[in-house]
Amino acid sequence: RAHSKLLDHKEYPLMLTWVAEEYIKKGQSQHAMAFYRTALQTGHDNPLILNNIAWQLATHKDASIRDGKLAVKWATQAVKLTKNKEPGYTGCRLRGGRGV
Repeated sequence: RAHSKLLDHKEYPLMLTWVAEEYIKKGQSQHAMAFYRTALQTGHDNPLILNNIAWQLATHKDASIRDGKLAVKWATQAVKLTKNKEPGYTGCRLRGGRGV
């Protein structure tokens, strides 16, 4: 019930991203990715969220999490939303393209 109420809050996707980042720090990558995916469902137009998940998909040490094509997709969307004004987002797109 609380989840459905939070869905309408504009900061909810960012909160999910912060939770995901905490899971990453604790080494619980699968949990983190679940939170990132949920954040994307509600915050697909937020370049920070797109970039953060793209970075994990491009650079994560666990090969089962890496997905270069999807990383490029989300990073490209972040670059478009910021009109190419965030150099870090472009870097993420390049890392994903290399399948790092």
